[in-house]
Amino acid sequence: MKQSGYRTTFHIYSIFFLSLLGTLLVVCCLFAMLITAPNPNGKNVRSDWAKNFTLDFSDYIIFVDGSPTVKQTGIERLQDNHIGLQILDTAGNEVYACQKPGNAQDTYSNADLLQLNQTGHLDTEDMTSFVGIVTECGKEYAYILHFPMNIQKVTMYLNCRTAGNSLLCRSVNRYEIHAGYEYLYLYDQTEAGGSDQEFSEA
Repeated sequence: MKQSGYRTTFHIYSIFFLSLLGTLLVVCCLFAMLITAPNPNGKNVRSDWAKNFTLDFSDYIIFVDGSPTVKQTGIERLQDNHIGLQILDTAGNEVYACQKPGNAQDTYSNADLLQLNQTGHLDTEDMTSFVGIVTECGKEYAYILHFPMNIQKVTMYLNCRTAGNSLLCRSVNRYEIHAGYEYLYLYDQTEAGGSDQEFSEA
């Protein structure tokens, strides 16, 4: 009887352990699916890959005789990843484009840029767009990268007065404040510099 009881106990614990292990594996798989996404080449990357690509792409934008253009290495990166690019002047008019999507606009209002910054989408969800900033001679130029990916931004509201959320809130603020400040500064410059001279597309 004792041996039978040990077997029953072992059987119960085995079922519990296997159930717990299976649950953990499912949770890990779901979490991995949430934080990763296939890039245009089909490789799984972190879901913030497009955002980081946009921030880093400012290093590939140069100015020749006051007009923006892109280094050859930057063009190759766009081609390799099937990404479209638009560079806008302070009035929101396109002054340079590379692999521009057919449904992209030639001119963007402040409301359009705000919507892109908040949602990443304008007219279609088949493509996700991210906005970056580049500076030349004190002027702020916005550039838009169009990714053939459907990335949804998720907004979470936290009560930062509670001790548990305080550290998380500070971390999120440090991550987002730079991009938010850059966009607000561009918005102010657009309002103040609407009469600035416009450059022709390079």
